[in-house]
Amino acid sequence: MGQGTKFGIISLEGMHLEADFKDELHLAPGLRLHRQPPYPIDEHWKEWLGSLALSRYEDATLHIVSEVATDRHEILDAQHEQAHRRAFEVYWCLMLVDFLRLQGAPLSLQGSVSPDGVPGIRSAGNQREPVVLQGSPIPTWNVQQLGTALRLQTRLERMTVFSRLRRILDAFHSGVHSSSPDFRLHQFVRCIEGFIAAERGSTEKRFKSRTELFVGPAHHELMGRLYGVRSRVEHLHDPIEAYSGSRFKRWLSLWHDAVVAEELARFIIRKFVLQDALWTRFRDEDSAVSFWRELSDRDRRELWGEPADVSAITDSFRGKYLDPEDLGLTEADR
Repeated sequence: MGQGTKFGIISLEGMHLEADFKDELHLAPGLRLHRQPPYPIDEHWKEWLGSLALSRYEDATLHIVSEVATDRHEILDAQHEQAHRRAFEVYWCLMLVDFLRLQGAPLSLQGSVSPDGVPGIRSAGNQREPVVLQGSPIPTWNVQQLGTALRLQTRLERMTVFSRLRRILDAFHSGVHSSSPDFRLHQFVRCIEGFIAAERGSTEKRFKSRTELFVGPAHHELMGRLYGVRSRVEHLHDPIEAYSGSRFKRWLSLWHDAVVAEELARFIIRKFVLQDALWTRFRDEDSAVSFWRELSDRDRRELWGEPADVSAITDSFRGKYLDPEDLGLTEADR
């Protein structure tokens, strides 16, 4: 029997794409993106998938496709998982590039293409849909951003340094799948904490000073507030007590800070992963501590590069579109 392929697909519905991405983008051997369904589905598989899954497949605005060659195309096995995992990792990395606003859970498909070119679905399911808080920016994705997701995936795939990064990524993953702004802020601030390698008992003290590297020296008030709210959530206190004004204004401030913390965490993780020079400075816990203790401020800035544009991040919050009902409040709370 000749050689066919096994594939994994993640289909995303509702993702806004710029016109410069026409139909197909090859990211790497065996890995590509499509605006249109990558494989035709015959009548048998239409019946097997059902009308709802078929509609989601056909209506998706982006399909991530990963393929591996095989001489056992008819068997559902670990090669399908291999292909699917790579597609899933690119999907996950999209969340590290920008706010990923979708319409429903991503559709997950595994299947094979026979040597004579006939595709078939072997399994179908759903992935968890990321939550994007109201008031967050609504991005329109371009080819450069899609390529950045691939770069992140390939680097994370081969990264063997800084074991804490896995816990940072787990915290980010937890944050983007929660609808609670206080929980999200807590998780995203934990992501930032993971990079400052503060000595036990000194995290609060170090947080404002060491995050200057990531955001510049003019944002101590913001970073101190983010850490303070994170601590309130950690110790089960009411997070809106960290703010002033009416109940609505307090909730709106928390909503704003949750969005800002998410984008800062995203920026820091992405920048770390994309810079090889930083990897050698974060080989393990000891080297991460040395990065902060032994290097000069100038050397750290040269390694890290430009800080985040915090003003642009804070200004991108679309709070004017929220009203008390969006936050579970009443008009009296305004």
